[in-house]
Amino acid sequence: MHRFSKIRQSLIFFLIGLLFTIAIIPVKVYAHNIQISQTLNSGLELVKQGQQSYQLGQFRDTVENLQQAITIFTQQEDTFNKAITLSNLSLAYQQLGEWEEAKTAINKCFELLAFKPKNSVDNLSKQQALILAPALNIYGRLWYQQGQGELALNSWRKATQVYQKLNKKEGVISSQINQIQALQSLGLYQQAKEMFIIIEQGLNEVSLSLQVKGWRTLGELWQTSGDLQVSETMLNRSLVIAQEMDDAEEMGRTLLSLGNYYREQIDLIQERENKNKVYDTNSWQCFDNNISQEILSLSEQASNAYQQVGFNSINPSLIVKAQINHLDLLLKTNQISQAQQITPTIKVLQLSPGQSSIYAQIKLAKNQACLQQKLAAKPNLSSWDNIETALQTTVQQAKKLDDKRALSYSLGNLGGFYEYLSLEYNQLDFLSQAQQLTQDALLLAQPSQNPDIAYLWQWQLGRIFASQQATEKAIIAYQDTVKTLEQIRGDLLTINTDVQFSFRDNVEPIYRQLVKLILTNSPEQGLKSNKLADIIDLIDALQLAELENFLRCDLTSVATNQSNFDTIQEAALIYPVILEDKFYILYKLPNQSINYKFTEIPQTEVDNTLITLRKALGSQDNQTFIETSQKVYQWLIKPLENDLENSPEVTTLVFVLDGYLRNIPMAVLYDKENQEYLVEKKYALALLPSSKLLNLQRPSQSLNVLAAGISEPLQVEQRNFREIKAQDEIEILKKIAPTDALLNAQFTQNNLRKKLEDNNFSVLHLATHGNFSSDPQETYILAYGELLTPNELNNLLGIETNQGINELDLLVLSACQTASGDNRATLGLAGLAVRAGAKSTLASLWLANDDFTIPLIQRFYEELTKGVSKAEALHQAQKSLVYQEFDGIKLLNSPYNWGAYVLVGSWQ
Repeated sequence: MHRFSKIRQSLIFFLIGLLFTIAIIPVKVYAHNIQISQTLNSGLELVKQGQQSYQLGQFRDTVENLQQAITIFTQQEDTFNKAITLSNLSLAYQQLGEWEEAKTAINKCFELLAFKPKNSVDNLSKQQALILAPALNIYGRLWYQQGQGELALNSWRKATQVYQKLNKKEGVISSQINQIQALQSLGLYQQAKEMFIIIEQGLNEVSLSLQVKGWRTLGELWQTSGDLQVSETMLNRSLVIAQEMDDAEEMGRTLLSLGNYYREQIDLIQERENKNKVYDTNSWQCFDNNISQEILSLSEQASNAYQQVGFNSINPSLIVKAQINHLDLLLKTNQISQAQQITPTIKVLQLSPGQSSIYAQIKLAKNQACLQQKLAAKPNLSSWDNIETALQTTVQQAKKLDDKRALSYSLGNLGGFYEYLSLEYNQLDFLSQAQQLTQDALLLAQPSQNPDIAYLWQWQLGRIFASQQATEKAIIAYQDTVKTLEQIRGDLLTINTDVQFSFRDNVEPIYRQLVKLILTNSPEQGLKSNKLADIIDLIDALQLAELENFLRCDLTSVATNQSNFDTIQEAALIYPVILEDKFYILYKLPNQSINYKFTEIPQTEVDNTLITLRKALGSQDNQTFIETSQKVYQWLIKPLENDLENSPEVTTLVFVLDGYLRNIPMAVLYDKENQEYLVEKKYALALLPSSKLLNLQRPSQSLNVLAAGISEPLQVEQRNFREIKAQDEIEILKKIAPTDALLNAQFTQNNLRKKLEDNNFSVLHLATHGNFSSDPQETYILAYGELLTPNELNNLLGIETNQGINELDLLVLSACQTASGDNRATLGLAGLAVRAGAKSTLASLWLANDDFTIPLIQRFYEELTKGVSKAEALHQAQKSLVYQEFDGIKLLNSPYNWGAYVLVGSWQ
């Protein structure tokens, strides 16, 4: 066999073109000029023909060519060349969706190499290793396409080991890139990112073709995990290299990823701008979205990318996927006529068989359902037949694929489709079909094995039971859903992109619908305390999950499983819950059970009132402000007045706010009957993002302040920041408490780090511009010439000091503001407060007048030195500014000037 070794290397060289072009990138083995027999030459020619037909997508011709080549190599008793050809025959069968044939071919390859997939790869000859490495990549692809991520990962890890033994860098990196995809499919995103760090360092040192695929895969990883700026950089790098190579196919693949990147941006913007939450709908109902100029611009870029896929690629499966995503984009941006034009051109039969094909077909079916709804308010029942048939086809394909995960997803979506039809046409037989299909889907995707899709079917089952008026069953199903979500809380952001995860659509409604079920189906005598405790726990869990979604991190390490309510003796905890037709207030007073009150009021009126109130505050429209503020007081505070009066030990009101209420400082609520603001009453006020993040440790007895500020006007990252009186603010601090200061050019990230390393401060006071937004990229703090992100601030505050970890009692942000028009902007404030690790954060929701900010800050710190709580210090500071005297006349100051500040976290 030795005389065939060079022929074998040549054959491997020709076969590499057959390897999985979507995810698997083979090692490149260069051929030599050699003499070969006529018989072997004919075998080699057949392989070359197979390669050409494979590249053209003619996989049946590929199979025929390779089978003939195998016959020739069998006659020659050429074991190794036969093994190589069998592995690639498996790949061709995979492209045809003939999975049993694919398994048989690759297993015969392993038999010829005297290798079992479960075996170690430690004792291979070089000859075996050269063939086995790409064969293991093909074997991994076989499992990956069938939804067996763990088996795929194991195979690709072994391929990496073999390439490392061969000292073939390209093979190592290619199989590591495959591992990233397997890790993503398993939800192991942290491991995928760790693999990314290993790959990134060597990616510029391999062939251009591997760089194209590598940067694209890494860009998709970062897109999935939410870092869109990094994703865009990597995808553009991939595209530039593909253009330099003039490789139309690779350009098409990267353009598809770039189109998805722009579409993801649109999804995030629409999620932030969505003013009308819909909680009682399933995923098959379609609604119009708000379309801003920014969305239109991104839509044009995405459309262009998707269309360019068709211009560049000859791969029909890739083109169809781009068309389906383009259709989805057009529907999300209300471009209905264009959607009508593209729909008939989508040929799903051209999709390559596999799990991703099934997901693509389901996505197309949903888009077609959405198009029908947008074209007609209530389409004829028979018009749904084609969509029903398409979904039933995916069920059959998943069965043939023997992929339980894909089958579960197909059955569950068919059940969701029938659930929609039952609601739309009021037909109970559809609902019973939906129930059976959903239960079948859940049986296949057990929460312990596939929680990321199991929770969807538990939720769907809960909705179906609710529609059947089976309330107790519905509540149990919803509670099971929440338990499953808890299992995957750390991975909620990065569910398979084919399943189109969205926190706003796929998680938030679950908690709210369960709260509604419990509240609205209570007996006439009212809810028992344990049920109310369950509701509060749900609200806290939702708030925590929302923060984790915003921060893209797991807060398990800082969250508490048990509430500390019973130990609180001086505060009332207040949880507003806004439902469709009622405004509930759940509250806990010291030494008492949880109680509740409610006012019958439509959610739309509540939301519109809160939006108007926030605008009136910003524009200082005092008449509108008073009218709306007193309404909110009547809903939120008035029902509690008697209970609060009967609990004289309560000195602080602590709110866990929700929705638009988070944009309103509670201090400005107006009591019309007594003609006073809430801040003028005896109660100090504080906010909690979630009671699971409550820290009841007593604060430090002494103030030791690190103050940093920017008083100069600056332009940073194309943003203009006006001058503020930061220097005056810092000078006042120095007179009140021991204060170390960094002003203007001294206030840099490095200098701040050094100060925090050298000293242990109890307070970090930042007198500088900042912005809070529900877009993490738009939440920042201004340093000199740079913007500090929440992550950077977190890294600064978590560093080791000479005395150990620096644990702040208080973070003060005295010149910040929330993003205009962002109904969840205070998530940025809460998120920054949590990540900063301080027990409490004092911050402004808008940039108030310096003439009020400085006296407010001064009075706040003066009160702190007296030993009062932080909430009480803010209470006294704000109350002192509500009125001012001119010539003995008491004048009311606008709430805009004194009401901007809120305390988040521990009030003590």
